[in-house]
Amino acid sequence: MSDVASLKKQAKAFLRDDNHQGALEVLQQIVVLEPEDLEGLYYLALAYSHFNQFQESEETIRKAIALDNQNTDYWHHLSLLQYDQSMLDDCIESTDKMLEIDPDNADAKIMLGLMAKDEKRWEEAIDYFEAGISREINEDALLNLIECYLDIENLEKAEEKLDIVEELELDDELSEKENDLFVRFYLAKAMENWSGSTVSDGETLYFPENIEQIEQSEHFIEMAETMKTENSFFQERIALLKEVINTKRDEINGIDLDEEETEEEAYETVELSEEDRLAWMKLEQVYNLWSDITKSNGQEYRLPKTIEEIKAS
Repeated sequence: MSDVASLKKQAKAFLRDDNHQGALEVLQQIVVLEPEDLEGLYYLALAYSHFNQFQESEETIRKAIALDNQNTDYWHHLSLLQYDQSMLDDCIESTDKMLEIDPDNADAKIMLGLMAKDEKRWEEAIDYFEAGISREINEDALLNLIECYLDIENLEKAEEKLDIVEELELDDELSEKENDLFVRFYLAKAMENWSGSTVSDGETLYFPENIEQIEQSEHFIEMAETMKTENSFFQERIALLKEVINTKRDEINGIDLDEEETEEEAYETVELSEEDRLAWMKLEQVYNLWSDITKSNGQEYRLPKTIEEIKAS
C-alpha cells in the first residue's frame, strides 16, 4: 500500500472517530505528497472549514476546482464558504455554475432557498427548498422549509412536513431546531381560531371569544409545554398566552353567570324589604314595555320608542 493510500485510510479512521484535528494533519500530509490528489484536496478543504479556517479552505477547494471544474461537490463547498462569509454575489455565481453543470442539482436549489429565506422571500424560498428535497430528504433544508411555512402561517403544510421530521433521527443541533419548530407550531395552533380582536398602539391583538376557543388553545399550549423548550422567547410567549386565556375565561364565565342568573337569585343577592321587591318588579315590567333596544359592550339597553310606550310606563 502506498504512503498516500495508507494516509487516506488513517484520515478516514480519524473522521469516523470525530478526531478532526488528527484528520486535518494527515490530510495536509497527503496533499504535500500528492498536490493534485482531488480526494485529498476536497477532504482537506472540509477539514479546514470545520475549524472555521475559511481562507485555507477556499484556497484548497479552488485547487480542486482548477483540476476538475465540473465537480458540483467542489462548487457546493465553495458556495457554502461564500454564504457563511456573506459573500452572496460570489455564492450566487458558484450556485449558477452548479446548475449549469446539473440543472436539477439539489444542493444548488437549497442554497438559493437559503438566500431567499434570508431576504424574507418566503414563497420563493419554499419553491427552492421543495425542489431541493424532492428526490432525497435534506434534513437542514426540511427544517428551513417548515420555518418558511410557519412564517407565512401555512399551518397545514408545516404540520405535513413536521410529520416527516418526526420519523428522522437528527443530530443534537438539528434536534434542538426541530424542538423549537414544534413549539412554534403548537403556539400558532393555539391562536389559530381566535376571533376576538382589539387595536393597541396601531397593532391588532387577538384573543379567544368563547370557551371552545379557550379549550383548543389550552390543548395546544399543553403540547408546546411537553416539548420543554429552553428558548426564553417561547417560554415568555407561553406565559403570555396563558395569561390572555385565563383573563378571557374569567370574563366569559362572568358573562355566563349573569345570563344564567334568575330573577329570584338576583333579588337574593341583596337584602330587600317586601316593598322594595315589589318596586323592583314593577320597574322591570316598565322596562319590558320598551322596544327600542341597543347593545353596547355586551350589555342590553332599552328605551321607550312610542308615545303609547311612554304613557304605559
